[in-house]
Amino acid sequence: MPARLALQSLDLSGCSRIEDEALVWASWACPGLARVKLTKMPLLTNKALHYLIDNCPLRSLKLGKFSELDDATVHRLALNCPELEQFEVTMAKKVSIPAMVNLMQCCPSLSVITLSYMPQIDDSVLQAMATHLTSPKSLKLSALYRTSEAGFASLGSSIGATLNALHLEACERINDASLSALLVPGNNVRILHLKDCKSISAAGLGLALSHCPNLITFTLSKVLLSPITIKQIADGLCGSQSKSEGSSSSSSNSTNLASGATSSRSLACNLTSLDLSWCKITSEASLEHIFRACPSLTSIDLNETRIGDRGVNLLVQRCPLLEHVNLSSTKVSDEGVLNLLSSCGHSLKYLKLSGCWKVSDIIIPKLASSTPSLRYLNLGWVTKITHVRPIYVHCHTLNTLVLDGIRALKDDIIFPLIQHADTLPNLSHLQINGCSDISSSAIFQLRLARPGCVIIHSQK
Repeated sequence: MPARLALQSLDLSGCSRIEDEALVWASWACPGLARVKLTKMPLLTNKALHYLIDNCPLRSLKLGKFSELDDATVHRLALNCPELEQFEVTMAKKVSIPAMVNLMQCCPSLSVITLSYMPQIDDSVLQAMATHLTSPKSLKLSALYRTSEAGFASLGSSIGATLNALHLEACERINDASLSALLVPGNNVRILHLKDCKSISAAGLGLALSHCPNLITFTLSKVLLSPITIKQIADGLCGSQSKSEGSSSSSSNSTNLASGATSSRSLACNLTSLDLSWCKITSEASLEHIFRACPSLTSIDLNETRIGDRGVNLLVQRCPLLEHVNLSSTKVSDEGVLNLLSSCGHSLKYLKLSGCWKVSDIIIPKLASSTPSLRYLNLGWVTKITHVRPIYVHCHTLNTLVLDGIRALKDDIIFPLIQHADTLPNLSHLQINGCSDISSSAIFQLRLARPGCVIIHSQK
């Protein structure tokens, strides 16, 4: 009989061909399993989960999209795993409200909860969270159409002070009052994601942000960002910082305010990551309000915002510490990218320019010479790019390179990667879809020469 293993953590996410038998064996062979991730496993059934729940003292169970999850499995989880701390599931429409309430009652240590696209969830589940959970840290609620302001108010009054991360997506019932109830003044929220929450106004958003003095990551997606909205967001971020400093420096601040001066520290928040992807920005000039409020930004995502060089220039003027920048599908041109590289190239580790149709070969020499720490580069479908060899010569730290749709790529561009191991020595992921002039023979040789590199190539 094979020996049992002392494994405590198991991640099978993305193993789409694994069937129940493998999980049944794992639940027997690893009786100490406490943390399990089973996302993107279409062949998984409740039967295998029953074996896992019955045999392992689970503390974390991440299921991702699992439409077959039923009440029997949830009740089994509540009965056998009372120490459960993390539970994440998406599209589990067969699970009833009583089953979810029972899970909250039996597992008071739950601190990380994801309930996404489960339209059956209503206020009673939120009230169960508020009543039975002792110290929730992370809460993700998506597309919960039957919840109301009353449910969020009960949740906020009970656990608002313990939350570290709050993610709300496609929650039509979330309005200004609901958000304010969840984000109680002086809360400890460090990560806030708001996506497609159409009932939250600019004023409500600004007020909620002013209650988050410890916020470091903020995501706002699919929102019309008018100059007024941008100003209120910036004021909310600044207000949160000034409130966090008020108790420690009230006497000095009162002197400054009386004299009409404004503390320079109160104008800046602690935000390091900002995601405005898919937001419609009506005035690039107004973005300066946000950028001025966030001088410590190291990561920004402006994908599909359609901003141009003016917005990028304002960004680099106010945020010189950028490491992670996504400008995909924007109107930025060579001028904006060169300005970014001149100001932030020394710290840049991630740069995504996919679909930036105004960018050309002009940026390549600067990119190659001014980014000593670059790890990720995406130039996919930047159709004016024809010359990539300087990247090979200078960007030795790259581990991911995406060159989808670069028609100028031919076999002679690939050969240096085949013939010289010191060319991009750290490369672990190369993506060159849509490059029809690269032969199958060159790809075959490349895979032999770089066995540790994931190479994705499709001519379609």
